[in-house]
Amino acid sequence: MTQQLFEDLTADAPPSTIDVADLVRREKRRRTLVRVGMPVAAVAVVATALAVISPTAPAPPVVAGPTASPATAPSTTPASGFRLVANSREAKAATAAALRKALDGAVREAAPGAQWLAQGDPAYSTPDGRPPLITGDGVQRTQDQMFFGGTGVGLDGRRGTLRLSIIAPNPCNGGTMSKCGTDPKIIDPDTYFKCYPSPEPCTESKGTDGRRQRVRTTTSLAGFVGHEATVELPDKRTLMIFVDNEFVVPGTDPENSVAQPATPLSPAQVKAIATTIGDQILP
Repeated sequence: MTQQLFEDLTADAPPSTIDVADLVRREKRRRTLVRVGMPVAAVAVVATALAVISPTAPAPPVVAGPTASPATAPSTTPASGFRLVANSREAKAATAAALRKALDGAVREAAPGAQWLAQGDPAYSTPDGRPPLITGDGVQRTQDQMFFGGTGVGLDGRRGTLRLSIIAPNPCNGGTMSKCGTDPKIIDPDTYFKCYPSPEPCTESKGTDGRRQRVRTTTSLAGFVGHEATVELPDKRTLMIFVDNEFVVPGTDPENSVAQPATPLSPAQVKAIATTIGDQILP
């Protein structure tokens, strides 16, 4: 990922004092490709997008139901949830806030006692007790925007990293966060819902309204073990929740990440988090 690419991705964001080159360098060093279960090209797109994480900032307010305008904010109702809208700065911020709130609630429901943990450079991490900030796609395109965010999580003395991703069905054309080639595997939705030959556990299933789901365990080239749940959303985007046993001690370089003895959450808990959030997102 280059400096120019990062500038392209954040072209519509307000000015920042963050050292972008240093952020890209650190995140690029820390991310490692998954060894099994997903084509390398697909992982590259997810890893590239995950490198774009917002610096610490106050969480934007969640715009709900009667006060939300479909043109500027996610449409929300108490009974049915919200839409992934990012066709303006206000809509992108409100959608990110709604996703953040949904993630926080889903984690607390699936894993009572779980705690959000700061990790790594404090300039790019939310403090202890705060769910991750969610980064939204640019507003130049009005469909298939993607969203990402992640931070540390702990439960019963186990620590690791949790990441949320909303992936477009056609990431090569869906928004400014995606820069990819012509590999057809990259735009095949089956990439995220089929179990490919692997010695590690993987389960395909159907959820609400017959939407596809997959839960699998992966091991990275660096030896980190992770559990990933993907859920097909009503609008055909993909929600991914990923938890692994990688943890970067607060105040240290991401290169000093430490493999914990076990992941903080189980595959069943990761799936519950993904499905709880997925069922709140409207087409």
